[in-house]
Amino acid sequence: MGETPALQPYEFNIEKYDRIIFGTPVWASTFVPPLRTFINDNPDVKDKKIAVFTSFYRFLFMDYLQRAWIYT
Repeated sequence: MGETPALQPYEFNIEKYDRIIFGTPVWASTFVPPLRTFINDNPDVKDKKIAVFTSFYRFLFMDYLQRAWIYT
């Protein structure tokens, strides 16, 4: 999965930021393709301090939590 979909037009001046935080859902065990496009479109991001947070939904994990809730 190396897709880089086109993004809607946006303005981003990387010089305004010392740190950049990316948030992304997890798709197929990796970050979403639009984030890859953003990073490719803004190569100077490599010179910044970066933090990343992810989110995901796992049916089996949620099922486990629901069953665990019954016993508490």
